[in-house]
This record gives sequence, C-alpha cells and structure tokens, in this order.
Amino acid sequence: MNPDGALPLASLQKRSITLAGHSTSLALEAEFWAALEAMAIAESISLARLIGRIDDDRGSRPLASACRIAALGFAQGAPSGQTDAEMSKFDIREDDLSGPETRALVALHLSGMHASSPPGTVFALDISGLTAPGVTFWSAWRDGRVAGMAALKTLGAQSGELKSMRTHPDFLRQGVAATLLRHVIAVARDRSLIRLSLETGEGEAFDAALALYRRFGFVEGAAFADYTDNGFSRFLHLDL
Repeated sequence: MNPDGALPLASLQKRSITLAGHSTSLALEAEFWAALEAMAIAESISLARLIGRIDDDRGSRPLASACRIAALGFAQGAPSGQTDAEMSKFDIREDDLSGPETRALVALHLSGMHASSPPGTVFALDISGLTAPGVTFWSAWRDGRVAGMAALKTLGAQSGELKSMRTHPDFLRQGVAATLLRHVIAVARDRSLIRLSLETGEGEAFDAALALYRRFGFVEGAAFADYTDNGFSRFLHLDL
C-alpha cells in the first residue's frame, strides 16, 4: 500500500469465483486480491461471499471495477488512517498461559472450533497441550489487552506446525493475525525449520483463515504428522 492509501498497479491475476452457483472468471491485480482477502478476513466471511455481495450491489458497473472500488475503500478506511505496517504494532510475547486473559482466549478458540467442526475433527490444543514440551505459545497485546494468539509445535528436527491462531473479537481488522503469522514464520526460520504446516477445516467459518494462509504462501497438500484425511480437515504447507 502506498502512504496515501492507494494500491499500486501490478499484472493481472485471474481467479475463478463461484457466484450464484456459477463459476465466474475475475481478473484483478495482486494488490487488489490481497485487499479483498484482508477485507473478507476482517468481516469473517469467505472471499466468494464478499465478492458475491459486491456483485449484488454493483449496479451497471463491471464486476472488476466494483471490486477495485471496494478494495480501495477498505484500504483507505483502515482505523485512524493507519497503514498496514502501523496496524501491526502489537507487543508479541512468549506466554506461559498463566494469565486469565490468554486462558480465556484459548477457551473462546476451542469453543469456536467445536461449533464449526463435525464431531471428532477438532485438533485445537487446550491449555495442557499448549504448555507441553515442544510447543511455543505467543500472545499479542495492545494497550494492556490481549489481541490474539498463535503457537508453534515442533514436529521434528526440520518441521513445525502452526497452532491456535486466533484474533480476539475486539481486535478484528487490525492486522493481528498477519502480525502473529509473520512472527511464527520468522521464528520457524530462525530455528532452521524447512517446512511449516497446519491443519484447519473447510467451509465458511474457515474461508477467511485459508485466504490469509494462502496470502503468506501456504499451499494445500497431504496430511502430515499424525493426521489422517477425514474428509473435513485441510492441510497446508509452507516451504521455508
């Protein structure tokens, strides 16, 4: 993003989006796709639903133009006129989960995962799992309040697993998840890991998170570690 909030131009990227049950090809610059994905994450909806809403409201405008206008409006409307970098100023702490704020956020995360997943398909770690050997847990703070959390689980000498990514509801659309993900990736690289993997679910409750992971270069692949293909879990990997 430019200092004035404008999005720079780049080559077009074409994607297939399902609108009203039909596949539609949409070509936008990478920066506009990134802004739309961030917008979907901020609103906790899927990218397809967001573009569907833009499509419903666009009138006679071409869909690509309407999407660009929405992306620019989102970029220019960041809280207090902040840039993406300024929105990322959180205090990231390695956390032993002894405090009530982070324990409450873990409870919120577990509750959300169970509400959005079929029985037997929730692999989110509880407090005991997050404080086990081989797991590092971080919390993000601003103004004395917990804003989000993430964890890194060691799987072996050269691989790790991203766990427990969650933003507190009061801090949505402020760059928390992206800040934590950047931090975990940086730590994984510092530890000389060569691959970072994660397990998540499918459906609208997970679409925004999937968009964030893809934005950072994660790609879908096979099950890893002790996971199996259960028909609901999706597995993503990032080569470091």
